[in-house]
Amino acid sequence: DLIFGGKEYLSADRESVSRLWIPGNHSKFKWQMGWMPPHLGCIFKRKVYMDYGGFNSSYSIAGDYEFLLRVMYRDNNISMKRISKIIVKMGPDGVSHSSFSNMIKSNCEVLRAWKENCGFTPYWIFLFKPLSKLLQINWLGR
Repeated sequence: DLIFGGKEYLSADRESVSRLWIPGNHSKFKWQMGWMPPHLGCIFKRKVYMDYGGFNSSYSIAGDYEFLLRVMYRDNNISMKRISKIIVKMGPDGVSHSSFSNMIKSNCEVLRAWKENCGFTPYWIFLFKPLSKLLQINWLGR
């Protein structure tokens, strides 16, 4: 039902890789620590969108997060396969990180997604999520 793999974030000049995110295996514990696979690195069967209703348009920034949380964490009734390869390369121009206000809005939507889908809000992910992104940075600039 789902194949997911890694993502390279390209630098502003698109000449080098600034971050590399190859997600490990899926687990509910990891979700609670701020993990999610890169949504652009996810390939779903059409049936999954039909069964789960697709993206919730009331989320203006974190609709991808809410969908993945709903399908992979809350229900977790789909078959998943992780590929330890890069599936997508992306520039540094994602909406959720385009401004400080968008980062705040995105995080508020993440909290809302947890509350709506799981009945609780793991506030601690705001500590672990940014720390995990630090590990993805290509410090050597290669």
